Amino acid sequence: MRQSMSRKAEVEARARNSARRAASPPQRRGAGGVVAVLAALSVLAPAEAAHVPARPASGEEARSGAPLARLADTGIDIVRIPPKPQPSPPPPAPAVNPPAAPPVAAPRPQPPARQPIGRLQKANVKLGSVPSDAQKGWLGVKLEAVELPLALSLGLSNGNGAFIVEVTPAGPAAQGGLRFGDIIVSLNASPVANLADLRQRIAAAAPGTELALELWRADAADGDFAGVLRRLAEGGNAYLMARLGRMYAAGIGVTRDEAEAVRWYRRGAEAGNAAAMAGLAHMLLEGRGTTKDPEEGLTWLKAAVDKSNVEAMYALGTITLEGKIVTKNPAEAVRLFTLAAEAGFAPAMVDLGLMYDNANGVPGDPNKAAYWYRRAAEAGNAAGMVNLGYLYARGKGVEQNEALAVSWYRRAVAEGNAAGMHNLAVMADAGRGMGRDPDFAASLILQALEARYDFTYRQMTQAARNWSRDFRKALQRRLRDAGVYAGTLDGEFGDTTVSAIDAYIKRPR
Repeated sequence: MRQSMSRKAEVEARARNSARRAASPPQRRGAGGVVAVLAALSVLAPAEAAHVPARPASGEEARSGAPLARLADTGIDIVRIPPKPQPSPPPPAPAVNPPAAPPVAAPRPQPPARQPIGRLQKANVKLGSVPSDAQKGWLGVKLEAVELPLALSLGLSNGNGAFIVEVTPAGPAAQGGLRFGDIIVSLNASPVANLADLRQRIAAAAPGTELALELWRADAADGDFAGVLRRLAEGGNAYLMARLGRMYAAGIGVTRDEAEAVRWYRRGAEAGNAAAMAGLAHMLLEGRGTTKDPEEGLTWLKAAVDKSNVEAMYALGTITLEGKIVTKNPAEAVRLFTLAAEAGFAPAMVDLGLMYDNANGVPGDPNKAAYWYRRAAEAGNAAGMVNLGYLYARGKGVEQNEALAVSWYRRAVAEGNAAGMHNLAVMADAGRGMGRDPDFAASLILQALEARYDFTYRQMTQAARNWSRDFRKALQRRLRDAGVYAGTLDGEFGDTTVSAIDAYIKRPR
């Protein structure tokens, strides 16, 4: 970094790079396990968590040890070859004295009709409200796009709809009987085109609205959707082998079992499924569920890249950028990120935007950075939303528009993104792009702390004086209401308040 750079600019640049991931549970100040996120915070105004990566904050996902996020391969091995027709018996020799009438052949037995894998179900759900915006409807589910191989495997003819991967306990969807594995295909008698369509329609509905949903539900004994997938995978469905690997690696719908994840990934990889190759590569590179083997991991990763798997392109680009197990080559990382981004992989769009933003491997170009952040944001990627909002807040690559920055931060918060929570809190405390609301800012910071976002932790424990006193009092009040703070509501963030923040983070969930 150039010596002539101001101290504030230096800190902002460090924040930009360090906010690439949310950390594991932060420790007390000075603890060796806390990643250094910010230096000389006392000289800054409340810092926004500059840019966040496509790699998520949770320890359940790719950068902190979980499987690659989304199975993009569209190959499916479910073709069933019909039995060969049996040859007709040769005609009998003419009888010397033929019978008066030929014998009537018994009817050939027909194979039993194949049982449908799933069926349509109806459900009524009353929407709740988004925690960060009481005016927006909340269904209480985590959703994924419906990949065509999954749809075909479950008996659907297309990839329309939205796939439920998790249901919030006691949330609106759970109360309406929705469960993991359901595919929402219709809302209020109108077909759901895709994931974005459903999200927009849910967000536009007011809390308390009654929705009539139509679901495609696999016929599973006792609701064991994973059991249906295992049965189909055992029958040779390589796509579902890869999906089972992902489920076991992350504990999605099943008990987390990394050795079982490796077993399914390997079966799918050996059957030629590119997503399984990418998943197996990740497990081998990280030594999860199997002995760590970077050489074999890279072999499988490159094999998946050769099959045009976007996750493998993204993963290999990340490895090439970091230069830990291969020669560092930012330009090659840009090439791989570009391939994955142009194929529609939103995490690669975000990191490609970062490369242009930081002039890393390519000449700096804020306009191209904004282009890729926007592409990612419009695809529903929360990191892209945060980064695009950050550019609007500063007028970099786009016109300065703090109201638009707030809008994008709100959308990221609705996706549960901790950096979005932090940045929206900055705007609320300062009254930038919205009415000043220190209490709302405190609620957002508490959410970011609960998500164990290290950038927020550092701000609250080392730079709290840069936030308004009203905000600091509001945060102390909320810590008191949570039962972890018994001090005075004076806005002074001394050892008592810092200890309360630590206790809040470490409290049982």
